[in-house]
Amino acid sequence: MSSKITADSVLDGDLTSNIKYSLEKTVNTQAAGEYPIEFRVMDSGGNTVYLKTQISISDKSYAGIDVKLKDYLIYLSVGDAFDPNAYFNSADKEGELAVQSNVNTAKAGS
Repeated sequence: MSSKITADSVLDGDLTSNIKYSLEKTVNTQAAGEYPIEFRVMDSGGNTVYLKTQISISDKSYAGIDVKLKDYLIYLSVGDAFDPNAYFNSADKEGELAVQSNVNTAKAGS
């Protein structure tokens, strides 16, 4: 599950083997649903970084849409303008794609 998550620190270098995770509930791979997960890693200076995301289990009968993004992780400063459509690259099906975002750049961490 976490084989694609890596962590590096200027202080310690590669911290990938130190990454921990926690789940709010057990992932049932037999049922479609969303499962919140939090990854965290700490360097030797006590600096901890958290990544909250979701594990999505899809119904096998739904083919879905393969969406490609220009960037999968975006860093913004407080007050920066943010247009989620600017990070959308392509999809493998014709039609409309609605982008929703609750990013609030007026407040750090939101």
